[in-house]
Amino acid sequence: MRALALALLLAACGSPSAVAPRDGGRGGAGGGGGADASASGGSGGGGLGGDGSGGASADADVSGDVAGDTTTDDARPTEALRVIYTCRSTGSATIVFSVSVVNGGSAPLALGDVKLRYWYYTDPLFQPDQMMSCNDTDGGVGCPNVTWAFTVLDPMRSTANEYVEIGFLPGAGSVDPSQASGDVSAAVYTGFQHQPMDQTDDYSFDCSMMNTAIVTTKITAYLRGALVSGVEP
Repeated sequence: MRALALALLLAACGSPSAVAPRDGGRGGAGGGGGADASASGGSGGGGLGGDGSGGASADADVSGDVAGDTTTDDARPTEALRVIYTCRSTGSATIVFSVSVVNGGSAPLALGDVKLRYWYYTDPLFQPDQMMSCNDTDGGVGCPNVTWAFTVLDPMRSTANEYVEIGFLPGAGSVDPSQASGDVSAAVYTGFQHQPMDQTDDYSFDCSMMNTAIVTTKITAYLRGALVSGVEP
């Protein structure tokens, strides 16, 4: 069922061009806009449950609604690496989402070479207090193998003044061709007081299909530092 779902998803996205993932260590930060500050987050399991409702695993979501890919043909990613996003919350205190990657290439994809950026806007007063927790993973990735870091954008973009970059340690393993990585369930919030966060003006936010896995171009993916999927704001 998983293989069928991925086959349908890849077919819906169009035939990918081949990208040959390179073996090796952890991927570097991708080429984005200028940044003047970064705050690193640790790896390891998180304890924050988030404020959104839960949902089925990405496998179930993808197989249940391949039509969730609502990107236009012009915006549709044509690369071999694609980002699958599931919105888990529309709440005003925590950004809760799941993310995974699909390897449409012909060689195994080392997750340690991959970085993902979720772009959003937060009150500049609270930018130093951004936090993230890894709440759960599947497919053998494991929260201890997930890393994150926050970067403030200068100049800011119209729908983002910060991004959280999610990475993987070598222990996260690799993704075989035509397969998806396990989901990483994340929660982003402002300090332990959970200051209000308006998600509706965030570049990467799309809760039009709550708890449904969709292909997104608004969470960008980098392979060893090079942008390979998605469009930066």
